[in-house]
Amino acid sequence: MIRENPAKPLTRRPLDLLYCLYLALHFLYTSTLGLLPLWPAEAQTLPVFGHVYTVLKGVTDEHISKSNDTFMLAIWRLLPHEWDFAHYRAFLWFELCVWRSRMRRASLTNMVLS
Repeated sequence: MIRENPAKPLTRRPLDLLYCLYLALHFLYTSTLGLLPLWPAEAQTLPVFGHVYTVLKGVTDEHISKSNDTFMLAIWRLLPHEWDFAHYRAFLWFELCVWRSRMRRASLTNMVLS
């Protein structure tokens, strides 16, 4: 006889809750500050996107000035030898492509299900 175990709510699984919080924060960081250098120049001049870009760039500049983060310096090509962290910039492009393909697949799935 197979006994079914009811699923516990997320609030009763602290490790899973911590993991979900980490993923949410990582998604927020990646979609705003992490991918900011990859924004096209045309989007930076549009009225709404230009303002968002200016605000996020200010946050990024403050972070760089306070922490001297080598990865952020590499993304913005502010290192004397930018080839030292070329792999990190390539990883950002890869992450953007994977993220876009997942979003496209999710929207296609939602269109099929509706």
